[in-house]
Amino acid sequence: KLNKFAVDFESDKEISLLNSYVEELVYLFKESDYKLVVIEDLDRFDDLEIFEKLREVNNLLKNSNDLKSLGKKIQFLYVVRESIFLDENEKNKFFDIIISTVPYISSQNSKAKMLKLFENEIEKGNKTEDKHSFKDVIKIAALCIDEMRTIHSIYNDYLIYTKIIEQNDKSTVTVFSHELLAIIIYKNLFPLDFEHLNSSTSKLDQILDLRVELLDNLLKKKKEEIDSLKNRLNNIQSEQNKTIKSLRREYLTSVIVSSQVNENISVRGIENFHSLKLDDLTLDENFKKIIDRGIRVGNTEHQFEDLKKYTNNAISYNDRVELIRQSSNDEKSKLLSLIQSKNNNIKKLKNETFANIIKQAESEDRLMNLLRILLQSEISKDNSLKDGNKKEYSKLGLKIELIKSLILNRYISTNYKLYTSIFHDGDLIHNDRELFIK
Repeated sequence: KLNKFAVDFESDKEISLLNSYVEELVYLFKESDYKLVVIEDLDRFDDLEIFEKLREVNNLLKNSNDLKSLGKKIQFLYVVRESIFLDENEKNKFFDIIISTVPYISSQNSKAKMLKLFENEIEKGNKTEDKHSFKDVIKIAALCIDEMRTIHSIYNDYLIYTKIIEQNDKSTVTVFSHELLAIIIYKNLFPLDFEHLNSSTSKLDQILDLRVELLDNLLKKKKEEIDSLKNRLNNIQSEQNKTIKSLRREYLTSVIVSSQVNENISVRGIENFHSLKLDDLTLDENFKKIIDRGIRVGNTEHQFEDLKKYTNNAISYNDRVELIRQSSNDEKSKLLSLIQSKNNNIKKLKNETFANIIKQAESEDRLMNLLRILLQSEISKDNSLKDGNKKEYSKLGLKIELIKSLILNRYISTNYKLYTSIFHDGDLIHNDRELFIK
């Protein structure tokens, strides 16, 4: 019976453990038919010293007289990625022969593989729209999934969750397959964060909580727009003058009434101001001079915009002209209709999906920045992000783009908890839950 042995690659050991177990290693291969040792996944340690130690082991076995006498040649086969070696000389130094392999799956062909694997699940869709949504989720996800193991993991999780979640204590619960698939994809890409979903402490929860802030801002903006329309309508209804000529008469009359009896009133460019009738002064030619040059009362020059103080109306002349032009019943009806429409929009907005709220708030960039900040912890798991000079579309970057797309296409939303735990009648009865999902 061969005792268990361990190999330590630490260089600071005074006595080589390899030499300590060399006799047992030779005995192992002498008494067995093994001639090939397959070693894989060593690249994850990112340490070339491991290969040096294993080469020593290989040389010890090659030079063993016991194995030579039996004509046994022990070969080591390493399954590693080439990028672990910084240049071609390093890898050629370690290996006698290098055989390249073509990846079985990549982000270019993973879509076809996933569609084939999920073929039965797609056909189960009751509506063409459901089938299209399911395929769309796969299309989005395939862009950053390049391992068959990940695809199989997503598929197995989907089957398990479907069977468990669609059942409750009394009857079958409706499950939207594309939404379930989206959250299963999130589970496989961000497994650590997925563990915190049901406790509402996940990064995804923080991302979806953005809905509350954006909704509040949108509602505030809509209410301000309504207040502005109401104020405009109120100004139209409050304007006593029905014509622009009447408004001009009000300006001139208020100045005359406010002046002292012995004060002279004049306007540069209008001769015999006092001898002209008010109707003459309200003519376009004369009133334009008043607007451009102002009016002199006694020894004081007044700019035209200052004359509104005599009218006891805070609204400017030009704005009041516009109000008079809009004082028709049609304009009032339009304003009332617009106010009603915006009130209805507010009611609908409160029930809008997170995706639509983001789009209405024009906050796609903010969502992307928040995703980057909150999912930073995933960088440590991404081997492609070890050095500082990374391409714009790193693996983590693709994952974040994927989650952004799933959110903006309404495949991941605030109702994700319906797909991460079993439903029990309680706070919601079965029918209420069905209505909520719809």
